[in-house]
Parts: sequence; structure tokens; C-alpha cells
Amino acid sequence: MAFFRRSSRQHATRPSGGSLAPRAPLPFVIGHRGAAGHAPENTLASIRAAAQLGCTWVELDVRPTADGRPVLMHDADLDRTTGRPGVVESTPFGVVVHREALRTGPSREAQPERIPSLEAALQLIGILGLGVNLELKPAAGRTALLAPTVIESVNRQLEGAPGRVLISSSDRLELAAARAVAPDLPLAALHRELAPDWRREVDDLGLCALGLDDEHLQLRQLDQLRKTCPELGLMVFTVNTAHRAASLARRGVTAIFSDIPDVLLPPSQQASRAG
Repeated sequence: MAFFRRSSRQHATRPSGGSLAPRAPLPFVIGHRGAAGHAPENTLASIRAAAQLGCTWVELDVRPTADGRPVLMHDADLDRTTGRPGVVESTPFGVVVHREALRTGPSREAQPERIPSLEAALQLIGILGLGVNLELKPAAGRTALLAPTVIESVNRQLEGAPGRVLISSSDRLELAAARAVAPDLPLAALHRELAPDWRREVDDLGLCALGLDDEHLQLRQLDQLRKTCPELGLMVFTVNTAHRAASLARRGVTAIFSDIPDVLLPPSQQASRAG
């Protein structure tokens, strides 16, 4: 298990420039959208599958509905995951959570799964004793409103579970809002392609990690990041082969997100969780 360095500075409403937010303990393999290769992504079944496969942490996507209540959903549209049209941010909460997720892969014969609320997901996370990375996906034109709602839910459902929550987003305003309401909460910025001003972003927001898209990742960037900021956590999504996982581990990557974590988890960890 890898750790992010804890800042020695005290934060008020936001961290001082150059400091990093408190560390979050992360395993090398994190279940992506639960265990998206084994159950419908971002559902309670996917979270349970990840735990059964041996994951100790999962990554989940969070979006607001028309009335501002958060649900688990990656896409802005409902089409791909439910097979029915609609835009999440324009659809009332009560309608979204009654939509059934399309069954995929091994889950085709399973019971129907509805789109879960964030509250329901966090309740299950608490019961299973998992850590969770919540990726915030704000609605267009409503940036900085999602983070306070999500953090309120985290405080309510996972109170007394420090070190088990990491908030991430590709939206800097959303991360700034999270930092304003939770000065000590570990935060990570997500980059499809690494931005040239990543160091300033780390300093300004007090980030403990960066999340990088493996499709656009250049290994020399990992070397640069490790040399420039060795205490920074480096997370890579989405990795589904053992060969690639091993290559990234050798480059000093902190954690990877996988749809099929059972392929990448060490046998001892699989046995300890499944048993």
C-alpha cells in the first residue's frame, strides 16, 4: 500500500502554496467504477463485486441531477448505461434512481440494478469497509456546487473513517470548492493530457495526487513528475493488463484503476477479501 506525504503545514480555508494536503492510503489496484468488468458500472452490484474480488478501494463517478442531488453516473447522458434517453443534470433525482442499468458481461443473468444515489453507495462503502475515490462531474454552468453536497454526504455516511476518502475531478473550480469546505480532505486533479501548469495546480489546491489517462500518458512524463515532485501521488486510469500495470509500477505510479481488478490483484489480497 502506497501513501501520500502528509503536509507539515496547517491549513485554514485552503492550503498554503507549495504544501500538499493530508495523505490518503491507497492500494496499487483500485476498482474502476466499482468493478466495471464484472457488473454494471457505478452500481451497488459493481461495488459489491469489487469487494468480493479483493479490492480495498473503489473509484466512483458522481453527477448531480436536475434538483442537485448526487447519483453515481459517469456520462452526462443516460443512454449508454441505461438504454434510455435523457440528460442527468436535466432529469429529476426520483426519475434517475428508478432507471435500471444495462446488464453487461457476467452480470447479464443477475437481478436488475438501478442507478444508485450517492447516499446509498456511501452506506454500502461503509458496510463493506472500503476506501473510495469519488470523481466529481459537475453539471454545465453549475460548477462548484457539487463538492459541498458530496462532502456533506461523506461526513454523514462515513464519519469516523479518515483516510478512506479521496475526492478527484478534472474541474479546478470544483476542487477549489472542495478544498474550501474541507481543508484537510485529500484531493486529486484528473488530466486527460498533463497540463503544463500542473505544478501550480498542485500548489494552489493543495493536491495530494494527479490522475492521468493511460491512453495519453507518456512514460517520460512520469519520470518528470517523480523527479520534480517525488511526494506527489500518481494515479493512472484505466489499466486492464498485468504487463501495463507492471510497467507503471516500475515507473513509480502510486495506483491504477482497473475494470478487472481481479486480474491485477495479488492472490493473497484476493484470498483475504474473498474469504
